[in-house]
Amino acid sequence: MTATPSPAPAPSYTLYELRFDHDPEFFAGPNGWKVHLSLLHKQLPYKVEMVNYIELRSTVRDRHPVAAGGPPRITSPALEISSAGGGGGDGDHPSLLCDSFRIAEYLEASHPDRPSLFSGTSSSSSDAAAVRIGKAYARLVDLGLGNSDPQWGVWFDLIFPDLQARLDAGANRDYFVSDARLGPGGYAALMARPGREDLVARARASLAPVRTALAERPGEFLQGAAPGFADFVLFGRYAMVRNSNPALAKLVFEDVGEEIRAWVNGIVERYPQIQKHLRPMP
Repeated sequence: MTATPSPAPAPSYTLYELRFDHDPEFFAGPNGWKVHLSLLHKQLPYKVEMVNYIELRSTVRDRHPVAAGGPPRITSPALEISSAGGGGGDGDHPSLLCDSFRIAEYLEASHPDRPSLFSGTSSSSSDAAAVRIGKAYARLVDLGLGNSDPQWGVWFDLIFPDLQARLDAGANRDYFVSDARLGPGGYAALMARPGREDLVARARASLAPVRTALAERPGEFLQGAAPGFADFVLFGRYAMVRNSNPALAKLVFEDVGEEIRAWVNGIVERYPQIQKHLRPMP
């Protein structure tokens, strides 16, 4: 008799997530939240390694040299993929993905039997048309509400002073405010703002279509009847603000209407594991 081949070993996942210098249990960045929630939604086991900017650029790079197929620039989120046999990428090196949307695409393709990130239902990825349409919608949200470019995004400028205040003096903070990260004159431009009332107003205004969409489908999520990647994009922005300045998160998100508050509560109730990574609200 011909032996039945053994199934391929399931990969193991490690998410490298940015931390504050204090209270490292509270995730500092928005993009890691997309992957964190995607893994929970797919019901996949994984571990989290909390790192600062310097550790992300040094320690993680040491494990993923470019010559071994690692990405040329390591950013957050970084998802390490290892097979049960110890490898998973090129040779003895596990592979590493550093773009949250590409990670979501990888998880969707690699685990089609698990709940879909894009279909808006709690079922698997079997409905190809629903997944394709939902992916396009999620990508649109990702490039819009999830964007940090100050030409059209407001979130990074809004929360920058609070993020900076949660970093101790030293190499990590120096990199956070450096031209290498922010571009020439970037730090001076951010600090030159007389106040952030205009940023608060823009942030609240950007949520108006979200409120309308949620009001039209009570009890549902942005992605559909079940949450999906579109929800994880916006929740990442919410969580970044909340973990940096809870009072500001209340002002921008929860005080604009019941729809956003109910949506936040719905995400937390669906994935209760995240509660320990969120600062208490005032």
